[in-house]
Amino acid sequence: MKTNDYLNELLGKREANQLKKALKAGKTIIVAGVEQSGKTTLVNVLNQEGHAAVEDFDTHTVMISKPLKQLRPNMNEIIS
Repeated sequence: MKTNDYLNELLGKREANQLKKALKAGKTIIVAGVEQSGKTTLVNVLNQEGHAAVEDFDTHTVMISKPLKQLRPNMNEIIS
């Protein structure tokens, strides 16, 4: 099965087209979903095609909720 056909079958044409646009833009893809839905297979297919893709449980999100005190911090003072 060709990759394009696989994506259309797994995701539907609309979602597959959105994914292809993201891949063309060089974005890293985070794959999430219920158990036994094909997440690992999709990640493997995308990685074999040369794209950056991971499953959501392989990531950690950091949420920053406060604005910066200054727009351009002095990195030498922050990292020592």
